[in-house]
Amino acid sequence: MQETPKRKLRINKLLRPLGYEVDQLDDRPYWPRARAKRIERPFLFLLTPAGSGSADIAWHLSRRSDIGALHHSFEGQRLVRGLMDSDRWWPEKFVDYEAVLGAWSRRIAETDPAGRYRFWLEKSPANLVRHRQLFSYFPDHRVVVNNRAPVDNIAAQVRRYLFKEYHGAHRPLVVRHLARIWLWRSRLLMQAAQEHGYPCVSYEAFRRAPDSIVEAFGLDFAAPAVIGATGAAVPGGEAKSSQEIARNLTEHEREMVVDELSGAPEVLAFFGYDLATELAGEFEGAVSPDFGGTA
Repeated sequence: MQETPKRKLRINKLLRPLGYEVDQLDDRPYWPRARAKRIERPFLFLLTPAGSGSADIAWHLSRRSDIGALHHSFEGQRLVRGLMDSDRWWPEKFVDYEAVLGAWSRRIAETDPAGRYRFWLEKSPANLVRHRQLFSYFPDHRVVVNNRAPVDNIAAQVRRYLFKEYHGAHRPLVVRHLARIWLWRSRLLMQAAQEHGYPCVSYEAFRRAPDSIVEAFGLDFAAPAVIGATGAAVPGGEAKSSQEIARNLTEHEREMVVDELSGAPEVLAFFGYDLATELAGEFEGAVSPDFGGTA
């Protein structure tokens, strides 16, 4: 039977609850044909790893009437086939930036011809490995670094990725590998914040005070709120309680995470995390009543 995008979409609806997913058919050019040398519109870049709660942060920001999105996920990488390939986290991957800018510029022109959005929010996780070059094409941009406590981050990813990238692997190996990935990405985040002075807002801090992200980006608190103005998804995907998320890891698996991170106290301290807290399962504090997600 011939595969079609519609058929794969139906298959994914059945398989996703089980942790499986089939790749979507994508017949777009690897690098879009539209070209651009820079984007003059102001951009808000959230440097954030996968599983960091960034969807909830983006949803909170999207309630403002002055922030737009290139894609409903707030990940512009999804407009460019070359940025969605399996090698997108390789720092030395070739990227045709003029093609990326062309695709993004075209989407801006299509969705906001009247220029009603003052800012565009972009949070593709793999921007982390190429942010210096990417940001050079945006003369007007602001950056905030976001991270999430390691146990919560890893627990959020285990079920999401276990059957895809780690098919057939023993779970302890997967947990340890995700811990090393958390450390690698956190080092990149720390380096970016230290070298460029980017403000840092952890997911835990955001949950306690959602408007901390507004302050970090230096935005006007008086901007009118229009829920759904950018077509963002309704929250609830990532905004589960930490207790719920942590149940994805056993106590022994938390010990494995702590073991992998024990040699990097400077990274943990930079983000305000503590191994004893991670091991004990004492996760993020109370959620602000102003937070729109489901706790």
